[in-house]
Amino acid sequence: MLMKKISFGLITLLMITLTACGHKTDIDKHSEAYICQRIDSIYKAVIPPAHDKGEEALAAYMKFNRDSAYCSERYYALMKEAQKVCEERDEVLYDADYWLCGQDWADDWNYKVKKVYQITDSTALVDMLIHNFSDQETTIALRFERDDWYIDDFSPSADGHDDKAYLRGIVSAGQADGVKAGSDALWTVEAVEADVRKMYERRNQMVEAGSINLGDLDKAFCTSYYLGLKRNIAKHDEHATGDMRFFGDGTGERWLTGAFAPLEIESIKAELLSGDQAKATVRFKIIDKFADYMKDVHQMTLWLWLEDCHWRINNFEQPNIFYEEGYLGMMESYARENKIPTE
Repeated sequence: MLMKKISFGLITLLMITLTACGHKTDIDKHSEAYICQRIDSIYKAVIPPAHDKGEEALAAYMKFNRDSAYCSERYYALMKEAQKVCEERDEVLYDADYWLCGQDWADDWNYKVKKVYQITDSTALVDMLIHNFSDQETTIALRFERDDWYIDDFSPSADGHDDKAYLRGIVSAGQADGVKAGSDALWTVEAVEADVRKMYERRNQMVEAGSINLGDLDKAFCTSYYLGLKRNIAKHDEHATGDMRFFGDGTGERWLTGAFAPLEIESIKAELLSGDQAKATVRFKIIDKFADYMKDVHQMTLWLWLEDCHWRINNFEQPNIFYEEGYLGMMESYARENKIPTE
């Protein structure tokens, strides 16, 4: 009887263990708890060595590129462009270490996350307390990309006087001096219009080759947020049927492939917006010799983000085709209805 009780107990314990091991916990990367954990992992990796650890420890610390590892792609690209200008002008970009909040560091240097707030699908703010000889309060801006949070500004400001504005000013000054620095050159209406024109030229090339591919166009010209949302919807639809599937992706209207005919651009009118964003209104004709009515002038509005040193599409809007919020709005609405992550 005792052996039976022991055997039953072991079997029960085994079942509980297997159940626990097989259980998958969904991680909400947009929760305050996760963002605190992410900041903790970043700042633990940038803690400077104590001064008595020797030259080898110091050399390893100085060799590690913290900006490349933990900053957003657009912020890091802007940093590099500004640094290039300063090197050409024999100037110093920063007079203190923005990671450590000082020119030197105390052996008891440490940090504390005080508050995480204003969390959106792609941005968040974090208030921190950095102890470096004394306590210093600071705020960092985060950007969600590459499936995680990265620092997007070490001194965000509601009035526009943030670190990215400072870096753009350096790049702009370098251009005035004839120094080549491409990042700030992208922050022009002409650059937006040129990138948009290249997108539709690529679309026409695919049409002429008879091998147009919506996915390839999206990957080449859309933002990481747009692509991430599209991937999450595709994963959901692998296990969904009927009305639960997102049929919007099959329309092809965002790239105007329904006619499978070349486009002739009538005009592109770009407008720069705040926060590394822009809007471009494209007027075009669909050139189809077999359908005269398709030669009417149509219009598409593109909402763009400056990402990876290129203007990329984050939303498509066309009257009478998509939801009022555009193609992105249609995807986000579908994601909300089916509890699909929008990260």
